[in-house]
Amino acid sequence: MGHGTDIAIESADVIALRDDLTTVLAAHRISRTAYRRVKQNVALAFLFNGLGIPLAATGLVHPIWAMVAMAVSVTTIFVNSVGARPTLLLAAIGGVGRGRTRRGDA
Repeated sequence: MGHGTDIAIESADVIALRDDLTTVLAAHRISRTAYRRVKQNVALAFLFNGLGIPLAATGLVHPIWAMVAMAVSVTTIFVNSVGARPTLLLAAIGGVGRGRTRRGDA
């Protein structure tokens, strides 16, 4: 496992690097969790926008409250995306600008 032609590795969605078949189960679990989270985020976006845009367009909601609702919508989707692993977010923020150079800078 983890060994193959360069074309096969480049075109694969998932590559098992260890000789352990439980990595396939872990990849399946991660993909199911990610897909569920994507569906939740789409549903949240449709819920907020499906209610907020018509209410704001008809004048039933003041534009400031519509703006606040959009900020809450984006924040809710972001928090749902981070999920139960805020350490990933902190690691991503901490890693910004480290270890990589832009093309042409080196």
